[in-house]
Amino acid sequence: MDIYNLKIRIPVVILSILAVILFCIPSLNVYPYFAPFLQEYLPEHALSFETYEDSSTVFFNVDRTIPLPEGMTNLNALTLASNSLKNSAKGRLMLSAGEYAVNVSEDRTSIMFTINRPMSEKELRDYVDRLHVYGSLPLFLQKLLPYKKVNLGLDLQGGVHLVLQVDTEQAVNIQIENLLNDIRRRLSEKKIDFINIRRSGRRQFVVKLLTPDQKPVVVSILGEDFQDLDIVSGEAEKDDEVIFRIKETTIVSREDYAVDQALKTIRNRVDEFGVAEPQIQRQGFRGDKIILQLPGIEDYERAARIIQEMAHLEFRLVEDQGPSVQDILSRHDGGTPDETEILTQVRTDGSGQEIVHYYLVRKETPVTGEDLINALPTRGELGQWVVSFELSPTGGRKFGQLTGENIDRPLAIVLDGKVQSAPVIRARIDARGQIEGNFNEQESKDLALILRAGALPAPIKILENRTVGPSLGRDSIRLGVRSSIIGGLLVLVFMLFYYKVSGLIADFALIVNLLIITAILALFGATLTLPGIAGIILTIGMSVDANVLIFERIKEELRLGRSITKAVEIGFSKAAVTIVDANVTTLIAAFALYQFGTGPIQGFAVTLFIGILSSMYTAIFISRTVFYFILAKFQPKSLSI
Repeated sequence: MDIYNLKIRIPVVILSILAVILFCIPSLNVYPYFAPFLQEYLPEHALSFETYEDSSTVFFNVDRTIPLPEGMTNLNALTLASNSLKNSAKGRLMLSAGEYAVNVSEDRTSIMFTINRPMSEKELRDYVDRLHVYGSLPLFLQKLLPYKKVNLGLDLQGGVHLVLQVDTEQAVNIQIENLLNDIRRRLSEKKIDFINIRRSGRRQFVVKLLTPDQKPVVVSILGEDFQDLDIVSGEAEKDDEVIFRIKETTIVSREDYAVDQALKTIRNRVDEFGVAEPQIQRQGFRGDKIILQLPGIEDYERAARIIQEMAHLEFRLVEDQGPSVQDILSRHDGGTPDETEILTQVRTDGSGQEIVHYYLVRKETPVTGEDLINALPTRGELGQWVVSFELSPTGGRKFGQLTGENIDRPLAIVLDGKVQSAPVIRARIDARGQIEGNFNEQESKDLALILRAGALPAPIKILENRTVGPSLGRDSIRLGVRSSIIGGLLVLVFMLFYYKVSGLIADFALIVNLLIITAILALFGATLTLPGIAGIILTIGMSVDANVLIFERIKEELRLGRSITKAVEIGFSKAAVTIVDANVTTLIAAFALYQFGTGPIQGFAVTLFIGILSSMYTAIFISRTVFYFILAKFQPKSLSI
């Protein structure tokens, strides 16, 4: 008779241990660097090799017939593969940044891994083997086994930590300007004659009408078509003015939206930039700050530029231009006409001198970067680097109408308030065009990346930046692992010495507990940080503490004259209540740390939370099952405890 339910307990324990081991395997780096779908997408049989006078290149060529995972684009796959090659080159070949280069071909049909010295094909193939991007494990087995592994945090592998602040005030001003443009268009559609719309307060504006009799119509239009406005009645001194104010709820909503949109845009840019496992999160519930961690990034300046660039693209008609602001104003009675403003263009001549040119452009922006669906760095007609763009069908129609109605007029291409170029419209243009601006190759690539990822809703300021070197990360890993091993061994030896065979069972449960923590971190793609290692070390002590409570309770029952079987059963049952009560309070604390903490605190909270749950499972269920198995199998006369 199975009084211990071993037919259920033993299979559960065995299956859980096997599953844990399977999920721990990838974290030991026994798998190749390319995930299974990447090995099919960039198959080993499609490799090609080229040797030049001063360098050698391995081409990892794309197999276009292989479908990518859902949500994965061609560029994402190539970026992921490029990062894998870079990590392998640094970790396995021990190459420095100046000894090799990894680039995606312009047509996105291959990845070029270049060694900065001439090599034979045999040597290059040896390098590919040492890169371990394909590995020796058959591909069909790799597909069957779990592939996720524990990600290392910024403090363990190096990188950049940034605290960003979104300029929500500017975001509100941008929305107000867009709203005013909508009002101008709406009034024009309704044939309302107005002189201008001017600001009369921080959030208050005045529509100056040509004739007072149109005031009721304007009030009706603003009240019905623009829900974000409040009409200010009784405050206008003149009959030919309508005063309105932006609602406070609209302001608050826009500020919140600006931070959320900035978070999304930064995430898109970081993904395009090719950072593996970045950490991006908002600080506080409704705060205007964003925490950004970029593991493995060494070029801080480029990363900061890509993140901060607003990339607000506009196409505006040019009304006038000249070498100076005074030159333009002299032709317009000393001031700018209504609904226009002056923007600058900075160019560099052949001698490297900067030349500033000024444009009087309309404020109205019928086509913007929001209509963009693609942007790529290409060569222009004269061989210079430009950014080619493609508009959406709706944007193409608007662009076609804009260019078709303004042939032989200059059209300014404005990026973040600065004119990049102002070509003359020679014919109707629908969906495709180019942005010129004296770019070098890297600048054109970065601008295309930023435009594809989308514009920021407001400027972003870097409040804090911290760079962690990879050597410091390696030292942290080595010291963290060493302290874990030393602490674990001391606990194992103590339990074995003090509780004898029962201590050996506790040691077994402790090892399984550590494996479970590693497996769960890998399963959910969690990031292990230095404080996370501290959480694991703390869990070792807490795991043993649960076994100590159980063993002392069993010894107490044995002293009362209970049989071994009864003492074990009562010891586990009564100690389990105490263990659960004690650990639930710690779970609540860990949850609070994760919910309200940031960065390192969250890393500690994650491993502590997982460790507590796994320690309760190993102490209460696995240890109990081992005890029951020994009692049922060997029926000992005394208990070594």
